[in-house]
Formats: sequence, C-alpha cells, structure tokens
Amino acid sequence: MADRPSAGAGPRPGVAYLVARYGDFVLYKPPMKPVTWLLWFGPFLLLSGGLVTWLFVLRRRARLKIVDDDEANAAARAEASVQVARARELLED
Repeated sequence: MADRPSAGAGPRPGVAYLVARYGDFVLYKPPMKPVTWLLWFGPFLLLSGGLVTWLFVLRRRARLKIVDDDEANAAARAEASVQVARARELLED
C-alpha cells in the first residue's frame, strides 16, 4: 500500500486492497461464507467445548468425592465400633 498514491482516496480502497490480498479475515465483520464460518462459529464452539469439559470434570469430582466419603465413613464406623468395644471392656472390669 505504500507504493499507491493516496490522493483523495478514502479508506475503502485500502480495505479493498487488504481484502484482496489477505481475504475476508482482515475485516471486523467478515461476510458469512463457508470460508469464514470458523471466524463466526469458532468462539462459540470453543466456549461450548470448555463448558462441556468443565461440567465433566465437576461431575467426576463429585462422584469421586462421594466414593471417598463412603470409604471414610466406613473407616470411621469401624474405628468407632472398635472404640465402643474397648470402652465396654474397660467398663466391665
């Protein structure tokens, strides 16, 4: 563009030159064409993929926590029953 004279030329010839050279990707609002679908829908696809991944991780964490809590509760119950048995032995003496 430096070699082109700008005598009275508005911004449109410059934009047309950039579009001709680099494609519709240089525009703030590119036209809806199959070539630019990734520009239009890419952010929504990335956001959707991130949300799905986040929900998957949250559900997995919750499921693992429930399993861990059940194991911890079982261990606590076993320890409590041992303590109750020990207390009964001490009280019987």
